[in-house]
Amino acid sequence: MFVKQLGTYFKPRRLPAKTRPVEYLARDKLAWLLVMQALLILPLLINLPFWLWLVWAITALWRTQMFRGRWGAPASLVKTFLALACAGGLFASYAGKTGTETMVGLLVCAFSLKLLEVNSARDAQLLVFIGFIITATQFLFSQTPQAAAYGILCVIVLLASWRSLYLTHMQSTGVRLKRGAMILLHALPLMLVLFVVIPRLGPLWAIPNQQAAKTGFSNSLSPGDLGNLALDRSPAFRVEFTGSPPPANQLYWRGLVLDIFDGRTWRMRDSWGGRPVNPAETAGTKRALIDYSIIVEPHGQPWLFSLMTPQTVENTSNSIRITPDSLLMNRIPIAQRMRYQVRSALQIDWPEAPQLNKLQRDLYTRLPRNRNPQTRALADSWRSQGLNDGQIIAQALALFNREFTYTLQPPLLGQHSVDEFLLVTKRGFCEHFASSFSFLLRAAGIPARVIVGYQGGRWNPVEKTLLPP
Repeated sequence: MFVKQLGTYFKPRRLPAKTRPVEYLARDKLAWLLVMQALLILPLLINLPFWLWLVWAITALWRTQMFRGRWGAPASLVKTFLALACAGGLFASYAGKTGTETMVGLLVCAFSLKLLEVNSARDAQLLVFIGFIITATQFLFSQTPQAAAYGILCVIVLLASWRSLYLTHMQSTGVRLKRGAMILLHALPLMLVLFVVIPRLGPLWAIPNQQAAKTGFSNSLSPGDLGNLALDRSPAFRVEFTGSPPPANQLYWRGLVLDIFDGRTWRMRDSWGGRPVNPAETAGTKRALIDYSIIVEPHGQPWLFSLMTPQTVENTSNSIRITPDSLLMNRIPIAQRMRYQVRSALQIDWPEAPQLNKLQRDLYTRLPRNRNPQTRALADSWRSQGLNDGQIIAQALALFNREFTYTLQPPLLGQHSVDEFLLVTKRGFCEHFASSFSFLLRAAGIPARVIVGYQGGRWNPVEKTLLPP
């Protein structure tokens, strides 16, 4: 009884968390982390701003000096300064824009600075976990076989580093790498199963945002909402001609006609193209008939592409129709590659010029109220000078050819986007020119719509096909 009571008095108390001794890693384990980190971020630093090299060099040097016992751990003020310097560098390098490279740069900064705080196996394990994410980001910049082989090497080093954190005895470098490769080999069957079972969704970084987009085809136009446009080289469709292809100036691949404008965005009145066309309604004489077939890529919408006025269209399911606007519409959205054959008339001789009825004229000259007053005033001034429709069109074309610049990085526009583009910025891409020109004509009382499609194409002499630009 006495011994038991004495034990209760002299029982050692647990030290508070702040006063417990820190479990420092052995130097060989920290050395592995340093080599692992250098190997992982090397391909990223090639594609990122140069100053990130300096950030990693400072952290690596400091950590090395800590290995050697010459420097102590950085104070909180030093770590705060480094973090603020990284934030300022990212803001200066990317002008405050968010995007893939900005996020990767932020991740590299965090990965580098975290090395200064690694003391225990738990800290090192967190650094390894970040390393797996860093390895995945390498494929944002390159997907070549060489990049894949380098990524596998990085994973092996990561696994070897992770395993070395819990070793109680020394092992050679070759043995550690071999053990890491064996772990990867054992996980390979599970990786293959997951690759087949788990749906392969699009990457998060491929989701478009409000300030950046790619060139291509869209069912609406909103000039002024995009401040940066990237070139998209992926083909939308491929064309095979039965005979010789027509001249380049007749290669306009029509897809949609946008006729509704709400003050900022042009849209199609009927997303399915309205009723099918009756061949008896097209009374003109068709000339320059041309036959061709198109293989269209899946885009999740019902519209298709053709030259000028398609006369006949065929596909295996007979699901395509021609609309009164001479567009091609499929019965269901295009979810997989589709091949169809078209005969188009590049010229039509009308017995008399087609006339719009009052309903059509009102629709194609309709504009929202209280939008772009300066453009309206410009159109009114031309009309007050006694200019007819043809002269107003020539005046508008001369204005664009004389004072405007084509660019994929135009400034953002405000509420009166057409006014700002025509009279202030005068810089933009196709959407700006098409939208402002149509608005200007409608403001002058001239019916106008926006045609969306592709102009021209690149000829592939090997496959004898034409690819749209």
